[in-house]
Amino acid sequence: MLHPRSKPAAGVFRYTFKSRTLYEHKEQGWLHHQFGEGTQKIIVAGGEGGICEQLQSAEIYDPETDSWEEIESLPLDYKGVEGHAAVCNGKFFVCSQPTKIAAYDLRRGTWSKIHVLHGTPYPHGWGGNFRLVACEGHSLLMVGVPWGPEGQKSMKMWKFQEATLQWLELASPQSSGVWSNEEIWSCYAAAGKQELYVFSLSESPGFLGAVCVFSPKGMKWHQVAHMQDRGPPRKLAVVVPL
Repeated sequence: MLHPRSKPAAGVFRYTFKSRTLYEHKEQGWLHHQFGEGTQKIIVAGGEGGICEQLQSAEIYDPETDSWEEIESLPLDYKGVEGHAAVCNGKFFVCSQPTKIAAYDLRRGTWSKIHVLHGTPYPHGWGGNFRLVACEGHSLLMVGVPWGPEGQKSMKMWKFQEATLQWLELASPQSSGVWSNEEIWSCYAAAGKQELYVFSLSESPGFLGAVCVFSPKGMKWHQVAHMQDRGPPRKLAVVVPL
């Protein structure tokens, strides 16, 4: 990296670098085919530099040239963004809190601020971490552990509606009956093409597991085998889809 950093907001996107057109003669006319070829790139923003140094810079790694390119820095009041990020609909979203989002347009190369107007996901505060994820790059989702009105903590999930600038609450493993209503302490999530995998630390030994499958007919949660507790520090570093 051009700027050494730890715990940055990071994402992977596919960049189309060339395309070609093929015309095929078949029966009554010509069939038009267009092929695009691309490579995946890595984008990082914010994070920590030196001792207590919050970074505002951002950069993109190109594996074709094995090089980093500095891009436009984060908006001023988003300095030090860590971890919470996802690529969705041609944009790289970072989030310092659920009502404060910034988006980097991967085609135009510019940042924009997004102020959530309605549907604040944490009216009573947060009891644990939250994660931004995107399934197949089409739906920006957030999973987290907000406090309830009496201080109880449970896992929730929301979908961001960019047109109306609001978070829409969706069904969670607990509200769907896949998990019991025991208190959830933290959550970790990773998105596949049409699936969202979630693991949470709770009162039970080990980590609770669930997968949400999205389809044209809707979404459905399924329980997966619990991850065994291997002892302290009882914390996952990262969850990634394969």
